[in-house]
Amino acid sequence: MQINQGLSEELFRLFSNLGQAAHQTSAKALASPIQFTLMVTLADRPRRGSDLVEVVGLDQSTISRRIAGLCDAGLAERIPDPVDGRAQLTRLTPAGLQLIEAERARRVRTVTDALDDWSDGDRADLSRLLSQLNSSLEARRGLGLQGD
Repeated sequence: MQINQGLSEELFRLFSNLGQAAHQTSAKALASPIQFTLMVTLADRPRRGSDLVEVVGLDQSTISRRIAGLCDAGLAERIPDPVDGRAQLTRLTPAGLQLIEAERARRVRTVTDALDDWSDGDRADLSRLLSQLNSSLEARRGLGLQGD
């Protein structure tokens, strides 16, 4: 149990440090990790709200409010779905794409600076283990086991 408690404390310390780094962004629209996640998801291609709910794992009303905020800020826009004209897709505007690329670069610099004195092997191990942890957390969330 000690190993799990220590690991849990270190992970939440990491989350806190990453949260503080994320709040240092100058982009007001990206003050929320949810908005960053939405914008990263939309950077790939336009999506329906229901797709965003599934990817982000939040309820429709939360996603709708966040998308409305991005649209109001001129970072995203709603367009007709070419497959189903009754539905709408959300896509990033050129300003949204520019902002997300700048924020991605800033985040890469933050992590690069923090891991500057790590060996290539240690960085690769960290990447592999974090990917494995994220997959496990996402699988638990998908099964409704979060917090069990």
